[in-house]
Amino acid sequence: MSAQELAQELFLVTGANGYIAAALVRQLLQDGKHVRATVRRQQAGDDLRAALPASTVGRLGIAIVPDIIAPNAFRVALQDVTHVFHMASPLPGEGKTDAKRDYLDPAKLGVLSLLEDASHTPSVRKVVLTASIASIMDVRRANTDGSFTEKDWNPITYDYAIELGAGLANGKTSPMTIYAASKALAERAAWEFVHEHKPSFAFAAVHPGFVVGRPVTGSISGSNGMLWQTLTARPVQESAQPMAFVDLEDTVRGHLQAMQRKEADGGRFLLVAGQPLTHEAINWAKDRQPDLPFDRVDIPADAEERKRKFTGYDNSASRDVLGI
Repeated sequence: MSAQELAQELFLVTGANGYIAAALVRQLLQDGKHVRATVRRQQAGDDLRAALPASTVGRLGIAIVPDIIAPNAFRVALQDVTHVFHMASPLPGEGKTDAKRDYLDPAKLGVLSLLEDASHTPSVRKVVLTASIASIMDVRRANTDGSFTEKDWNPITYDYAIELGAGLANGKTSPMTIYAASKALAERAAWEFVHEHKPSFAFAAVHPGFVVGRPVTGSISGSNGMLWQTLTARPVQESAQPMAFVDLEDTVRGHLQAMQRKEADGGRFLLVAGQPLTHEAINWAKDRQPDLPFDRVDIPADAEERKRKFTGYDNSASRDVLGI
């Protein structure tokens, strides 16, 4: 790529005040890139700008996209953009009890809105979607040995997700279940759009596990909060299917490599570093930071049997193609 082409690069990051997105914005700016960040409210953009190194914010533009499923929602924000990271997607939160309104439609229609607008923006060269291991994991195969790969899909349907969503209001359905469905349905819709419309830009998707690491903005919450709960809850809760962790910096690197490498075009990439059993995570953390407010725990008698049974994640594509 010529120096002129590099100088003309402009990266759009949607949902840029999110946990992974903010870290990606920071890395892009530190790499000397020009970034346009979409947020729903101006205050979110101001908070993001304030959290970034002062020496980099001159290359950052903020675009307000209040409703990602509105017609032409991203049309203005995409002007002159060459590379797109689509990361905006609804997360579990207080008061979100309508599966269709709060999760499924914003995720699915949001990505379709982005892709439709990108297909009418000649400058766009590539779009990378932040999907999730939730798009790949089939709960029926959990704890059955073997590995999930990028060829696997969460089989949930829109109608079944709506049916499950009826349990949000009374607590019978976990918000994480509907969130997982929204990620899977959104990614399916994205690939269907790409295959049907054959846009001029390349497309790829990355699938992080439970991302942990120091946030750019905010406090311990989300997957970091889930890790903290795992470390501190007593008695220790060993799950049949251990959480698949990945470091925040590795997650950012995976996004960047998926964008930069032509061989990643058209691919899906699992970003998973490991699946420690709960006692392993507790003892690892305590060994690294002895002043943490919990004690080491004993190794369960059935630890090896659990390891033999749980279903892993094959990250060889990320190692071979993305170089991670």
